[in-house]
Amino acid sequence: MKHFITYCYLILSIFLCSCHSTTKQFKALNEEPMIAPYSRYIKKQVLKTEANGELESIETYQYTKSGNILSSHAKYANSNNLETGFEFDYKHKKFNHYNHLYRINITGGDFILDNNNYDFIKLSGVNDGTIFENDFKYNQINTFKDGKIILSVTEVGKLKTETKMHWQDFQLIKLERQILKNDKLKIYTQFNYSYNLKKQIIKLEMYSILPDKKIVSSETTFGEYNNYGDWTKAITFRKNQGSQGTGTVITTREIEYW
Repeated sequence: MKHFITYCYLILSIFLCSCHSTTKQFKALNEEPMIAPYSRYIKKQVLKTEANGELESIETYQYTKSGNILSSHAKYANSNNLETGFEFDYKHKKFNHYNHLYRINITGGDFILDNNNYDFIKLSGVNDGTIFENDFKYNQINTFKDGKIILSVTEVGKLKTETKMHWQDFQLIKLERQILKNDKLKIYTQFNYSYNLKKQIIKLEMYSILPDKKIVSSETTFGEYNNYGDWTKAITFRKNQGSQGTGTVITTREIEYW
């Protein structure tokens, strides 16, 4: 079950991989606050997480000069079950997606962007059968209001993920996610975001309710902001996640700008 909690962080980063904002000169509204740029477009960023002095995970994101995501990849040191990746071809409106937990490997999936060619409205594809022997279909639909994403629904096989976003002006303050199997709720997760007066993310509080009603949680604080206002170090304290999922976790963020 520890893997499901970690995966909540992972799919959050990937499902919200589009951006558009009227409060900044660049587009950064609908991107997950942990990886969104603050004042300058990012070319590549790498997030490395360590627990007890050992590498736990590496997440890599690459973007175009205008801020569109080109690819994302996450790899975990102690588990292949959580590996996942996206690649986007904007010229042909195609994407590739590997997801071990969902047991899919999609080649040449289709996506639809909004009128600004930025936010993802829909992504769809079918497992190609090269790695996982199934005919699972991948379907994600995002709903927007006033330029902000408010709902994302992803279906793969018997699993459905419903994510609701709550906004205060142009800042995402709360995100609620339900993971369902055969339309029965399996895991509920809530993310609460806090910002400073400069509108930089400073804290993320998360808790999940598991099928056995157990509650696990974590609190992450962000700091060591660079010259462009982006955080470069985060400290997470995990609670009630078992012997291997409790304690302090350090995340470092390496950023290359355009």
